[in-house]
Amino acid sequence: MSDLAVCFSSFINEAVISQRNIKQKQNINKPSKNLKNLKKTKQTDYKEDSKFILYVRKFLKNPLLARSQVSVDLIHPEMANVSKEQIKRKLCAQMKAKEEAVSIYGLKTAFGGGRSTGYALIYDSLDAKKQYE
Repeated sequence: MSDLAVCFSSFINEAVISQRNIKQKQNINKPSKNLKNLKKTKQTDYKEDSKFILYVRKFLKNPLLARSQVSVDLIHPEMANVSKEQIKRKLCAQMKAKEEAVSIYGLKTAFGGGRSTGYALIYDSLDAKKQYE
């Protein structure tokens, strides 16, 4: 390699390292957005729920069966998989539903881990869930 190529590659390496340091300093100084939720719930529950991200990918309202059908994507890089209870808790908080009226099924972890998909049924009432399940 020429001297110019070596100098250029070392310059790029230094720039990448300095950008990482800046991002780390910004994350340390950033206040948490969910301080209100932390006060309301137990601290251990908050830490468990914050280890994964839940996305509602497809949402279908089914009025004949009195439920909403949801396809769920999970991103959990620090965990092997996520329990149904944790998913139910986070989904109920997002959809403003009762935990008793939610049923989760079909969870599949992608090869290599870190991502999962599944389905959830969110019933309008507990009676509707008992009737159809």
